[in-house]
Amino acid sequence: MASLNEIAYNIKNMAYGGSSTINEENIGIRQIKFWVHYYRAKMIKDFYLKGKNLPYEFYQKHQPVRDDVPYMRETYSGGAINTLANEITSWNKALLAYSARVADLANAATTVEDDPNTEDINEAVSSPLSESSIAAIGNVYDDFYGQDFYEYNSNESNYDYGRIEFAVPELINVNHGIFNLEIRKAGVQGEIYTNQNTRAINVPLLTKHEAENSKYNRFTKNSIKAHVESRVSSPYSQYRNECQIRIDRLRSVYKSASDGLIKHAIPYAVYLKGLFANPTEASYYRNDDDVYPIPEYLISELNQNILSKEMALSLSTISDDLDDERDSTKIIQSKAQRQVRKRS
Repeated sequence: MASLNEIAYNIKNMAYGGSSTINEENIGIRQIKFWVHYYRAKMIKDFYLKGKNLPYEFYQKHQPVRDDVPYMRETYSGGAINTLANEITSWNKALLAYSARVADLANAATTVEDDPNTEDINEAVSSPLSESSIAAIGNVYDDFYGQDFYEYNSNESNYDYGRIEFAVPELINVNHGIFNLEIRKAGVQGEIYTNQNTRAINVPLLTKHEAENSKYNRFTKNSIKAHVESRVSSPYSQYRNECQIRIDRLRSVYKSASDGLIKHAIPYAVYLKGLFANPTEASYYRNDDDVYPIPEYLISELNQNILSKEMALSLSTISDDLDDERDSTKIIQSKAQRQVRKRS
């Protein structure tokens, strides 16, 4: 498997091989890397349009952090929800589901949609729970999907459920651009619960239209689901372009089975495998010496596309400019020589 540096410098060496008259700095390595990203994305779209299965090497792992979540940034309500999350864990990848309950616990502003003010919060937490306390609540009261065993009608409320919205690097628009999306409860200080109740579950991905319609389906309206909300360029994002993903119907708070009192907000960790337009923006990508997400057998085709469609044109233009410059220099020199002869 090759890295981005290896692919890019190999293309540059092949393009400039045997040409000593052209300044190699005319086409920078940064430009070549941009072409590598572009033609990789084009390959992926071609696979999809031809009905071929996408090789798994195209996909990358990614995990969103709190800065990717709009309502967990410091600019939202003075960072109240982020502060609430830090009471549970300082792990930057532990996310809270936004709900009326969580907003009230954090004393954050809510919208009419989030909190119609028809109920009061039972009890706010005065101090963070210990890891053993949180684990005990999860073990005793939660089933595999993070829902309680006790009777919903007595202690359950729609306000207990919320959503997680987060940004990811721009996705290639091929079947959502996501292979799979998983979510699990996060432990204290970055530890992940390993018991059956808190292991990762796959979240079904819907189109935005399907997600809207599911609200009116008696069989799916209360199930966990996700969809790509939008593809935008945000001034608050760490990415050049981003996609917003939303996971709905997540339980946002722990509640006591006996009296229904709120114990604590629930931290979640989200994982996904996606097709990113710029692979260097994926969270598990460290630097350009990492393995580049493309099957090894397709690298030669990628090289050929860039050499024939981009480098050849660029080098030809540069060569023409150099020839024109030489011709102009000869004309100027010839005129200068004639002027000198006339004066003599």
